[in-house]
Amino acid sequence: MATGIASAQAEADSVIKAFHNADAELLSEYFSETIDIGLPKKDQDYGKEQGRIVMAEFFKENPPEELLIQE
Repeated sequence: MATGIASAQAEADSVIKAFHNADAELLSEYFSETIDIGLPKKDQDYGKEQGRIVMAEFFKENPPEELLIQE
């Protein structure tokens, strides 16, 4: 059981790192085959690759300045 928790934490850490670094490629590794992205003017379901492109464009237009994690 502890291995599952450690694995889930490692995945969560990778997703956080992807957002912090505006890394759509890394983030998309955690997308399923379709993903619902809710962004202004882009609120819809996308395929995995199209979702990666949408997030890359979002990060390009909106680079992260600060990432706050609430637990």
